[in-house]
Amino acid sequence: ALEGPTATGFDQTTVLPLPGGLLLGQSNHEATDAQQARSLASAVSVSLAGGRPGPARPGLAGDAGTVGALAAADLDGDGALEVLAAARAFPVAYPTAPASRIFRRTGDGWQVDEPLSMPLAGAGRVSGAVFTDLDDDGDADLALATDWGPVRIYRNHLGRLSEVTGEMGLGALTGRWNGINAGDFDGDGRMDLVVTGWGRNTRHRPTPERPLRLYWGDFDGNGVLDMLEAMPDPETGADRPETEFSLLSTHLPYVRIDRLRTFQEFADANVVETLGEAAVRDARVEEAVTLDHYLLLNRGDSFDARPLPLESQLAPAFHPAVADFDGDGLEDVFLAQNFFPNEVNLQRYAAGRGLLLLGNGEGGLTPVDGAESGIRVYGDQRGAAVADVNGDARVDLAVSQNGAATVLLLNRNAEPGLRVRISGPPENPRAAGARLRVAYADGTFGPAREIHLGHGYWSVDGAVPVLGLAGEPRAVEVRWPDGEVVEITVPADAREVSADWGGAS
Repeated sequence: ALEGPTATGFDQTTVLPLPGGLLLGQSNHEATDAQQARSLASAVSVSLAGGRPGPARPGLAGDAGTVGALAAADLDGDGALEVLAAARAFPVAYPTAPASRIFRRTGDGWQVDEPLSMPLAGAGRVSGAVFTDLDDDGDADLALATDWGPVRIYRNHLGRLSEVTGEMGLGALTGRWNGINAGDFDGDGRMDLVVTGWGRNTRHRPTPERPLRLYWGDFDGNGVLDMLEAMPDPETGADRPETEFSLLSTHLPYVRIDRLRTFQEFADANVVETLGEAAVRDARVEEAVTLDHYLLLNRGDSFDARPLPLESQLAPAFHPAVADFDGDGLEDVFLAQNFFPNEVNLQRYAAGRGLLLLGNGEGGLTPVDGAESGIRVYGDQRGAAVADVNGDARVDLAVSQNGAATVLLLNRNAEPGLRVRISGPPENPRAAGARLRVAYADGTFGPAREIHLGHGYWSVDGAVPVLGLAGEPRAVEVRWPDGEVVEITVPADAREVSADWGGAS
């Protein structure tokens, strides 16, 4: 348990390792009033000086918004890390969206960088984030998974971010996205994206032709925000409510008292007839054209969007972990699945047990049954982390569960790979933003692997990545966060190499 002046007992989100300690995202969704919500830090700081955790102190200043994802990268090439605090919602005011912010270290603390944060003001409700070099220019760009919105892309040019979501062809692919991660799934050296949503095993199956829409506003004028889900009628095209009548009339009594007296009237009504013209006119409307999980293959100036295989769509997913789980030199994906805390009138979404998808190096991913993979986690999964916990050059997996213990799965069957012990500069010791590729003796290269600090769904991987091997390695190509490229020779039969900032290896 945390101790100190900010150890309030509120839920923690991302745990981000930074020089000298940890930043722990702090959710204020249980705040009892706006004053308490504003008073809570978005993240608390815990010093690890001397190898022992110190008291929890304010880390990132709060602004009343609930923070989920934290991620760090050197955005301006000065060697120091900037930290993104991705905003999800205001307590008791969903679906209004606070602004996500980027912090810069100043002295012993962190301050909001207003110019750097400004492009994120309209990002919406952010569920997941990853800093990744999408345009291959040597600096970290930003990809965001948003709720009721697109996968947003921000290009980094000279330390400033600008949104290019539409230019990259993703503006129309709106969803209820949960987590996002980057990996090179087709071996071309460019970073692709894998993004999770709610899948196809819920009561809604939206499409671009028939999207799921969210109407929200103060429909009854009582000062509290109301919401209504709707979809177009296949025959008339008019939006019809998807929210159940009993639930809707409980929260909006005027609908049943003044507008629709019977279930039959409700079944025949569109949104305007249900809420009234004034309420609909003043409402905000957002939409999702898909709830699928997707692979977004990076084509340089656009993305090739492909739904993940059907087996993956049978449950909601949150964290997509990227690693070479079978050691064949190709990138794979693990999906943390399920969602239990549904409304009382809905069953929990529990069709998953964690799913491994093996990559073929050409953008294809094949699901592996749990009986074969050994992954059988039946709980309400959220975050996950990959790391070689026992030093055998195989990727192990830790999966967190909402309301249950974290599960650690040791990898027994993969071909051993190559551990890369990478050390960055003092202000970025994990070398976040570095990119690794195996250079083989036959002149070919393996997929690119980036070092991330915060990605997927509120998660961070181990500090020593494991690269799978498809042949005899000659070297590991390292592109440091400042763009410098070096090669680290791999001795015969080596299971580990070191890559140190400044040239030592």
